[in-house]
Amino acid sequence: MKVFLSKNGLLIGLIAIFIGIFAIGGFYSRYVADQHAVLVLKAQQEQQEARQEATRVATYLALFSEATRAEKYIATTVTKTYNLSGNRGVFSPAIIDSYHIYNGDMEVGVVYVVGSKGHNEGLNIAYAIDFATDACIGVVVVAQAETPAIYGTLDAAWFNQFDNILLDASSIEIDAVAEATESSKGFEIGLLYAREVYAVESDFEIPANGISLVSMTYNYNPASFATAVFIANVTHGSEGITASVYLSRTYDYIGMADDSAALTIDEQTALKTLAAASGLVSNKSWFVSYNADTRVLVMNAKGFKATPIVVTITLNTTLDGIEGIPIITSTETYDNGDYDGGPAPEVEYNLLNQYLADGNFVVDGVADATITSNAMKQLIYLLDHFIITLTGDE
Repeated sequence: MKVFLSKNGLLIGLIAIFIGIFAIGGFYSRYVADQHAVLVLKAQQEQQEARQEATRVATYLALFSEATRAEKYIATTVTKTYNLSGNRGVFSPAIIDSYHIYNGDMEVGVVYVVGSKGHNEGLNIAYAIDFATDACIGVVVVAQAETPAIYGTLDAAWFNQFDNILLDASSIEIDAVAEATESSKGFEIGLLYAREVYAVESDFEIPANGISLVSMTYNYNPASFATAVFIANVTHGSEGITASVYLSRTYDYIGMADDSAALTIDEQTALKTLAAASGLVSNKSWFVSYNADTRVLVMNAKGFKATPIVVTITLNTTLDGIEGIPIITSTETYDNGDYDGGPAPEVEYNLLNQYLADGNFVVDGVADATITSNAMKQLIYLLDHFIITLTGDE
């Protein structure tokens, strides 16, 4: 072996070098090929994104009567919080994209793409605002993750309401579709936020002499809840005065819930519209009476029939639970032919018994009796929170 190596060592060394070179070359070739593939894929993605951006911009330009080009820019950051519909808390929108819109060299408007929230987050809507009129002249949905069947109820006629919304109106409400209240509210939140950003970036001023609905809650005070079903917290007047207002189940003005001066007739009318469109509370269930001596609470719920469901409950002596069996009077006829349970008040007792079993106001509805179930869910929510107000126990 030593003789062989001594005679052929140089040759073996050269062969090893060549093998190493070929191996390194192979690795390098594969690396170059992989990098090329990555660059090609990146270029393709960039081209696709550029095409998508061009399509979006063309859609934005089409909203203006005379617009030739758009320039993307970074909009001013504004922090603002809005109430979501259905007692789901609050949400702070954000600007996703923003564009100056030009007709030749003249700037004619702006487009804000707002990240809003309907039933789900990810509701990104482009609002086109015309400088000449200070109005929203159209919207484009850039992305959404709403429930398809519900979102689909927002038809072309519904979207037409965005074609000329004056931003200097004292209050702006978007007409809600009953089946898509949360999605509808998401569009309204986005528009209100776009107006806030527009006011910061231009000489436009948001009117301060109207009335704004800040929040709305149920009235749990037995002394007044029979007629004053809701308490609305508002700001109004030129100085933005904060006040609390009693409203009826149909959102009519009842009176002031604090020591503030009474609302004007115009403010009362505007507040009713705001409250009805807000989706902040449901008026499907309400308190009728409470006798502190007998501890008997009477509540109503509006289900499928015109005649409300009547629930009579006796609270225990510690006021933290229910004594005996509640009495339910109902003329409900569950509205789906697939329902195969017992007659009324079978569904009503089903939901109430769930609550009594575990003390959790979040209960499961009964299949094929949706309207009745939803009314009872709201009643149970009110019952639970009424007990909390009596005991002060969370």
